[in-house]
Order: sequence, then C-alpha cells, then structure tokens
Amino acid sequence: MDLEQRFTEELTFELEETFLEKMRACDTRLGMRIASTIDKLNGTHIPIDKDEFQIFGGRARYRGEDNFFAVEIWKDSHSIIIINDIFTISADNYLDLYNENKIINQK
Repeated sequence: MDLEQRFTEELTFELEETFLEKMRACDTRLGMRIASTIDKLNGTHIPIDKDEFQIFGGRARYRGEDNFFAVEIWKDSHSIIIINDIFTISADNYLDLYNENKIINQK
C-alpha cells in the first residue's frame, strides 16, 4: 500500500527590532511561552494579506494566569512573515480578535 505524500508549507519569519526588544524585556519563562505560541503560526495557515499589517492575538499561560498578547504581522510579496511588534492586551481585546478569527492556534 502506497502512502500519499503530503506537502506542508513552512512559513519563514523575520523579527523586527521592536519585537525583539520587547521580548528581551519580559520575563524569560513567559517569553519562551509566548515564542512557543507564535511558533504555532507555522501550522495554522492564517490568511495574511500581503503588504498590509494585521493584528493577531495569542494567549500564554504562565504561573497559573493567562497572559494575552497581540502581534503585529505583515506578509511581504515573497510570502515572508514579518513580526513587527508585540504588546499586551486585555481579555476583552483577545475575545474581539477571537470573534474576528484572528487568533494564533493554541493546539
């Protein structure tokens, strides 16, 4: 029995200095959880409009609490995803992004 070959698209990320500075400034363990969540963009196939910034929300669990954040993302003409900025958001803002289907997949 032959198995069907599957193609999985991997996304290429570029990180802007603003994003990196904010990640360096946060608690190391929380930063690792946030980075792990952002890395899941590879498997979510989030539609990103080229040449336009978009905001996507995420949730990282740390010390028994939910930490909600948003990332500003841009996809260039070569399909490279550029993560421009990150900032904390409220649970209400996270739910708004959820309703707009702009959440990084947690699975």
